[in-house]
Amino acid sequence: MKKFREIMQNKGKLKFKNNKELEKYYNNVWHKEGYQGLILFGIDIGKMYHKERQKSVLKSLNLQKKDTVLDAGCGEGFFSIKISKECKKVYGVDIAKTAFQKNNTKKGNVIFKKMNIERLEFPDEFFDKITCVETIEHVLNPDKVLKECHRVLKKDGIFVISYPFINKTLMNKFELIFKKREGLIIPEHLNEWEYDEALDHFKKNGFKVTHSEGIVFDLKPLYILRNMNKFFAISMTKLMLFIKIFPRNSRFVVFVLKKNEE
Repeated sequence: MKKFREIMQNKGKLKFKNNKELEKYYNNVWHKEGYQGLILFGIDIGKMYHKERQKSVLKSLNLQKKDTVLDAGCGEGFFSIKISKECKKVYGVDIAKTAFQKNNTKKGNVIFKKMNIERLEFPDEFFDKITCVETIEHVLNPDKVLKECHRVLKKDGIFVISYPFINKTLMNKFELIFKKREGLIIPEHLNEWEYDEALDHFKKNGFKVTHSEGIVFDLKPLYILRNMNKFFAISMTKLMLFIKIFPRNSRFVVFVLKKNEE
């Protein structure tokens, strides 16, 4: 199991010449290890974060029984299976076949396919809803992903994307200005946008943001409390997850996008 702290030990960004190298890397990760998030005092903090992100994405999708949905960058496929209970059909796609292999290639109304989301193998305007959870920061060409999602989304469709701003929160910027600490290097994050940069990328690729919600409010000055004991680890994490109205100071943001047909 690839642990959070082990990932952080890598001092620099991973570099890939092409998508074949990227595919090989993630096939090895999922085949050998998979992922485990931040653990404090035996509490899986990373799992708490991930559960809240998925909860926000699921709410934002507003799924209907008639919907055909794309889960772009589905990983192990558990979220694809979860949302399949509320819609007609789900296609879960990922560049690494080993990620979803244990969930088979087809399960109920879920179809899993190995696919590079920079080149989606679906016709134009095929999907009612698209979700992309903590994926676009891992790709070589994020604008190609956004452009492809725009192509395969129906005119009145909804695209829900979650993106990390771990090094780009207002609190983090304040700390960097006053040299309180250096930015956190996350080797597998091949691109890290500012909040306004994300908005520019969405607009450039034909989307408008209709809603955004912060996940994990950045309370860095109080992290010392969270690291004291189990009680504070749980309490502080719950507080950070409760505050959602300041996305610019949140470590993750869920965006609801629609096609900009102006």
